[in-house]
Amino acid sequence: MLKKYTYLICLIMPIIILLGWTFSLSSAQKDGTEIVLVVKGYDPRDLLSGHYLLLTPDWQATDCGQFAEGQCPKQDFLKIYKYYIPEEKAELLEQILQNSKEVTAALVFATNKREGYVIRDLRLNNMPWQQWLEANHHEQNRKK
Repeated sequence: MLKKYTYLICLIMPIIILLGWTFSLSSAQKDGTEIVLVVKGYDPRDLLSGHYLLLTPDWQATDCGQFAEGQCPKQDFLKIYKYYIPEEKAELLEQILQNSKEVTAALVFATNKREGYVIRDLRLNNMPWQQWLEANHHEQNRKK
């Protein structure tokens, strides 16, 4: 009888832990204070890990006034972030980020004391990347 309950607990505990972790990340993303970090990036085309843009913070272009101390807390951020992009959009976004001086890319983070900085979105010229791509890519197609 004790073995039966031990097996049941061993099966249920990882599920409960994963659900709790997922919920905490989700709530941090939705409820946290928004921080916008200007980034530069490229698509590394890693066949094993999918289509990610590798993004590095551009501290010169980031507004440090949005942080509590009024200074950019560089030590709190990674040097490189991976942002997943669907395969059909990855090459186009890579070209845009590498070749266009008119496009500013920024990662939007949600921050709270418990989870730290959690990526919320990627923006191009202050628009979610999907909306920006839809609006600007259609314009480029009309010009052709």
